[in-house]
Amino acid sequence: MAADQIHVDWPATGATLYFTIENDSNQIWETVGSAFETRVVANWDNTGVDSYVIAMSESPGSSYHYIGTFDSAITSGDYIVRIREQVGGSKLVSDPVIASALIKWDGTVIVHTATAAAVAAIPTTKTGYSLVSTGLDLVLVDGKDLPNALEIIAALCAGKISGAGTGIEIFVGLDGLTVRATVTVDAVGNRTDVVYVG
Repeated sequence: MAADQIHVDWPATGATLYFTIENDSNQIWETVGSAFETRVVANWDNTGVDSYVIAMSESPGSSYHYIGTFDSAITSGDYIVRIREQVGGSKLVSDPVIASALIKWDGTVIVHTATAAAVAAIPTTKTGYSLVSTGLDLVLVDGKDLPNALEIIAALCAGKISGAGTGIEIFVGLDGLTVRATVTVDAVGNRTDVVYVG
């Protein structure tokens, strides 16, 4: 059995951390009898009789990194691990949960299915992939799709302008023809109204 499969970093050294294991029937693992049971608060850490607590240790010492070993008596399946910090003189059901995870246990080790299945499906080349012509339409800038927003920005920053000094300025796109914005300005050049086209 692989040891030290449960890991967590915690912003305190010398803390007392432990974890519990639950199944999909909302039962909790009882470490003395090596069986899942309905939670009984009095059994939380009734040492030698009943206990749901699996200890973690700081390793290496003073590293803020804590490790623990999943119980090898548990059969394969999906389980919830909840890591808690003991805050009083004894371990209690009220101890705060500092981390939790749904894990897949194969009876010997925790199986990281992301590396076995999902990662294997990630393409290794770009062959056969392309962005559809409307792919950027879902990206919005103040309610306008990205291609239209870029056309307006380009016109206002680098496009030709007509009507300068008249109070109404017309900006055309980089093609030199398409009107992208009509801007009304006051006597000192402040924009008082902008009509976007696109």
